[in-house]
Amino acid sequence: MHHPIHATIAVVVAFLTPTLPKPASAQSFTLPEIGMEKDGACQQIAVRERNGKAMVPLGCVSSKGWVLTPDTFRSSGIGTLDTTFQSTINPNAVQISPGMGVAYCPGLACIPGITDQNQRASVVISGKSQLDGEAEEQLLALSMTTKTGRLTDWKPRTPYEAGTNVYNKDGDNVFRVASKCISGPTMPVLPDQNNPKGAVVTNGSCQLKWINRGAIAAKLTAYFENEVEPGAGNAWTQANNFIMRPGAPTNFNINTEMDFSNLSGADCPLGHYCTALRLGMGGPNKATQALDITTDNTERFKTIWGIRLNGLNLASDALIGLDSSTKYGILSNLIGLANPTFSEAMIGDASVSSKTTLQATGSRTQSVIDTQGVTIAPQGGSPTAVVMAAGQQVCFAGFNVCWRYDTTAKRMKLRWNGQDVASIDSGGNARFLGAVTGNTTP
Repeated sequence: MHHPIHATIAVVVAFLTPTLPKPASAQSFTLPEIGMEKDGACQQIAVRERNGKAMVPLGCVSSKGWVLTPDTFRSSGIGTLDTTFQSTINPNAVQISPGMGVAYCPGLACIPGITDQNQRASVVISGKSQLDGEAEEQLLALSMTTKTGRLTDWKPRTPYEAGTNVYNKDGDNVFRVASKCISGPTMPVLPDQNNPKGAVVTNGSCQLKWINRGAIAAKLTAYFENEVEPGAGNAWTQANNFIMRPGAPTNFNINTEMDFSNLSGADCPLGHYCTALRLGMGGPNKATQALDITTDNTERFKTIWGIRLNGLNLASDALIGLDSSTKYGILSNLIGLANPTFSEAMIGDASVSSKTTLQATGSRTQSVIDTQGVTIAPQGGSPTAVVMAAGQQVCFAGFNVCWRYDTTAKRMKLRWNGQDVASIDSGGNARFLGAVTGNTTP
């Protein structure tokens, strides 16, 4: 009698056994011992491990297919090129072949019908949505819970519990406390900062074992790295292509969303990195820019806003904080790469409750506003550097001394400590509250 379980095992064995080259005469092989669970919703298939003799599960088989369950899966070397979907745009498939061994065809960068000339990758996950509005579908989901690796800043004469990871910012070093202790008056110092592995430092009553650099203590959901070497062409570390085809809805379309929620119970202080998006520039040589937002410069405007900072309670101190040393804090149209114009203003402010639009503090070597280098089209016969509405004042010493145009009297008036002391009309007629003295030092 042909038992169905035996038949299933035979099929699995045939599937698992790769096509091997003819063995050398000195080689010998033993058929593996394979077993299947007696019961369960998805019965495990296992192979006996050679040394420990334990049955190692490979996965289970059910009516829905084969479910892999090993603790570790490894595929290495240079895989054979898989060209199954090299001309099919985004098929429903998961393909793995190390060494860029999968030829695939993404929607934005593919030449349909051309073989062996499209994209190559080691892992390709592609597919089309299957459900309607009853569930969110994600082509790739990475979900991580971080529970370990907390660092405590080193402080002088501070008690620490055994197992505490003490962080010394000077040198970016993390030490682990051997037993309950009190730190010393000065920071722990490594015998050799360039070779810290295995070092144990005495600090107060603490024995601190060096663990690693502080930057390595982080836990990341995803990590991307691309090392560009001589001979390389164009290179990206990550490219997100979002395509809205003709007829696509324009209700909610986001290329990349980053949500950052602080539910810790404490506000993040300045100097710490509670940051939704951080661009860290490094190396001894200069890059072109840290952030580049550009277009193809054809047809028409591509967005309503180039950058939008939105929300009444988005930031408490400043929407844009500039803390650096450069020629300009904000540079407009001086790079020489194009000839753009702002049809209304370079900076526009339509707020209704701000105290001021421009506030300058600190020290300057020349002026707060310098218009000497600007060419202004004449308005009313001459160029105008500053335009103000009638009734608005130009004041000095706080608001003690102010000039303004009075539309009722049709006169320019000088107000001193809240009282008009001088005025002049369009005919050049001047009035003064006090005496006019000539031929004296002003």
